[in-house]
Amino acid sequence: MKIIAHLDLDCFFVSCERIKHPELAGKPAIVGGSASGRGVVASPSYEARKFGVRSAMPSKRAMELCPNAIFLTPDLDFYSEMSHRVRRYLRETAPVVEQASIDEFYLDISGCERIYPEPLQFGAIIKGYLSTALKLPSTVGISTSKLVSKIAAAEAKPDGLSYILAGKEQAFLSTLPVEAMPGIGKVTAREMHRFSFKTLGQIALAEDSFLIRCFGKWGAEFKKSAEGIDDSPVTSWEDPKSFGRETTFEKDEANQDYLLSVLSSFAEECCAELRRYHFKAKTVTVKFRLPDFKTFERSKTIFSTANEKDIFLTAKKLFLGYGTKQTKFRLIGLSVSNLTAAKKAETLFSEPEDEKWERIDKHIDTIRHKYGLEAIQLGSSLKVK
Repeated sequence: MKIIAHLDLDCFFVSCERIKHPELAGKPAIVGGSASGRGVVASPSYEARKFGVRSAMPSKRAMELCPNAIFLTPDLDFYSEMSHRVRRYLRETAPVVEQASIDEFYLDISGCERIYPEPLQFGAIIKGYLSTALKLPSTVGISTSKLVSKIAAAEAKPDGLSYILAGKEQAFLSTLPVEAMPGIGKVTAREMHRFSFKTLGQIALAEDSFLIRCFGKWGAEFKKSAEGIDDSPVTSWEDPKSFGRETTFEKDEANQDYLLSVLSSFAEECCAELRRYHFKAKTVTVKFRLPDFKTFERSKTIFSTANEKDIFLTAKKLFLGYGTKQTKFRLIGLSVSNLTAAKKAETLFSEPEDEKWERIDKHIDTIRHKYGLEAIQLGSSLKVK
């Protein structure tokens, strides 16, 4: 029997800031861009969330909801270092560790009953070490699958510990709202409500044929997930294979200028990640999802680069080669893959074009590190709401 834990570092960015500034404990803190500009909330503390502040919310709106909030400029290098320290500890504690994001991890302890006879004991050990040694609060969900463990952790936050016994997965999920399922955003949830699906239990009991008529091929996947069925393995962390961003729109979007601006902002974020980890990418992929849930991807392999202008221009060609000005999209995404280690250009007598752009990129990264991603942007990104 599988035993899989999902570890979620609570309000990770804020928790890291509180390590450096203990006086922030108990205060409404927000890590993100400036409220005086076009900043966005990256991570709000639970004290700020009580006022309705959420991640990805415009910082200006967050300030309106929580006037006493303390805004903090992201220190991505420090957050990355703390994440590495967590991963190093987890690798010494569990046989298989997968890092899902900077603040989320999966741990497979199947077959470790002699070392950890009680899964809850294992979770308590993890939480205890992170709290005392690293000063990081966390939540752990444990079950027989990655999916159920992730949902169990989300339901137990903050600073929680939850164990869903084998055979009880569907019962645990049955009363939860459809929005509790990862991958079901606001738009999809509204569509489900339209068909009178309010809970995951209702989806689990629905006929496959009806779900497929309502949601296409995704209908069968929704039902499988609502039943707590997930066979995806925990995969040991390695160098990243790709970097990507995607978004599901509140309403189906057809404005090409706006959609291209979204892709431009994604290119900036992906390239920032590439340069942070010293990679270049050769393949650019644009992902589209239509109102009927049909999903397509278009890819193009180019020269190795970590420059957002190169990535965006390639993504733009892929986007404009699909659909028309009237085509509406439910979701759009961009990813870069086929990664290679970045190497500094070396010449004897001249400074080549790529070295010039690498130096520009370095200055851009320095400015963003100090003032946030929105401090310096491509003109093509400025239409993003």
